[in-house]
Amino acid sequence: MGRLLNSITLAAGLACSGCADYSGLAFEADGPVPEGAALEADRIVLQTGATLRILARPKSRTSVVYEDPAALELFPVEPDIVSAFPDAVDPWRWILVARASGETCLEVVVEESLEDCLPVFVGGAAR
Repeated sequence: MGRLLNSITLAAGLACSGCADYSGLAFEADGPVPEGAALEADRIVLQTGATLRILARPKSRTSVVYEDPAALELFPVEPDIVSAFPDAVDPWRWILVARASGETCLEVVVEESLEDCLPVFVGGAAR
């Protein structure tokens, strides 16, 4: 029985040897950050009317690197508060548009699996 269990464990480990094992979203501003905006590891803050370009890439707990930009999708839970659009030129770049004051989050979908929801806070009008 022990031999069978060891074989099953080894097979399960080999089946997932190429798995990336999502561990978060790495993102940074790609261009000027609008006044009143903040990019933090666990949230984004914008002012109504602001547009922000970010470079975003899933992080992995393993040495596997996400190579295909199509593996990442960002979906705002409340698109009336913030919109997210993939850039036509750089597939790792996303454009965020703060449409109305409120709180929402960006669903982070990696390889068709919902992995996270990054909080987004939108305050009063941008100056």
